Amino acid sequence: MSWPIPEIPELKAVAPLRYRRWFIILLLMLAVGTLVGVFLNGTSDFFHIAIYGSLPAFCVWMMLFGAVLNRYERYRSVAHAWEEASAETHFQWQQWSRKQLAVVGNIILTPEQQGIAPLLGDLKDIPAFPDKGRALYLPLKDIRQLLDNIDRDFEKQCPGYRYHLHRVYLAETPSIDLFQYQEVIRRKWKVELVRIANRDEIDKLYNEPAFEGMVMVIAFQCWPSESDNKVYSEFVSVQLFSSTKFAIQKKLNILAGMGRALPSLPGEIIKDLHILFEYNRIDKSSMRHLWITGITDDVLTKLAIYSHEHSLNFSPENPVHLIDHTFGPPGPLSAFLVSAMLTEAISLTKSDHIIINQLPEGSAVLYLMTKELHEK
Repeated sequence: MSWPIPEIPELKAVAPLRYRRWFIILLLMLAVGTLVGVFLNGTSDFFHIAIYGSLPAFCVWMMLFGAVLNRYERYRSVAHAWEEASAETHFQWQQWSRKQLAVVGNIILTPEQQGIAPLLGDLKDIPAFPDKGRALYLPLKDIRQLLDNIDRDFEKQCPGYRYHLHRVYLAETPSIDLFQYQEVIRRKWKVELVRIANRDEIDKLYNEPAFEGMVMVIAFQCWPSESDNKVYSEFVSVQLFSSTKFAIQKKLNILAGMGRALPSLPGEIIKDLHILFEYNRIDKSSMRHLWITGITDDVLTKLAIYSHEHSLNFSPENPVHLIDHTFGPPGPLSAFLVSAMLTEAISLTKSDHIIINQLPEGSAVLYLMTKELHEK
């Protein structure tokens, strides 16, 4: 899967000229030509030997040397053009890979009253509930009151956001019935409501040059009321996204830049993490925070080895932030929740973060969240 970055083939190398070898060949050919001239003409006259022996040998050598030299010079010219074209192609794909959406509003409710903050401390102080689904610290009793609070918070984060909002995406999954919320959300924001089951609609926004206005993404990861199988934790996340161009033009308060998602097939997370570093031009010496969820122990071990081999400078006190260690097994809407978690983490750390979110089917999504938008 990964990004559709074409593999740039290497130009077949041509061996450089070895002038010493060609000088030796010249001497040998002159010697042979001279001997042939002596035997064929039966004379010791230097002029005749030079004309009929040495000069033809020298001319043959010049033709051979000229052909090889011309081939090598043409190769050097082609190699230079090939190198420039390869560098330009690599740069253009880096620009494509570094495309971002601006996060201009962010709310995340978690089982921890302090949100994501407890996961950023020392390992010994991080809450540990790796096998337990946990309820929201603030129960969802009144959805209308919750939406009113979200609206007020967004007005503080992004004043006048409702004038620019043109679509609301509601993340859903068959295991969670959100029918009761849909009409309330429609009445609250009076814009188009689109139900989505994955990130595809959000990912399409990266391919729009500069879409106008804002979109809202809402994710209610709640326990089914009729089920006692509470295997994942409850979360509520709501985010406002715009294009980076729109956010800059309107001078919006940009909370974070959400990078283009890199899809990864099972077994290729390490390879794709390397691609993420290369094409997002991430400075390994300054990248301190890696978040993971849904990752197996085997992949976690490989990540540790990769970090050591490539001298990644993750925080020594808490090198990898294990979301599942605190909030239990990932739920069905984790793909929508993690970006809100990282946006809050950025506000707390004032630094960039990487997320690796392995999905239940085995594939994964990797992307970079930055404090500042990328410069062009």
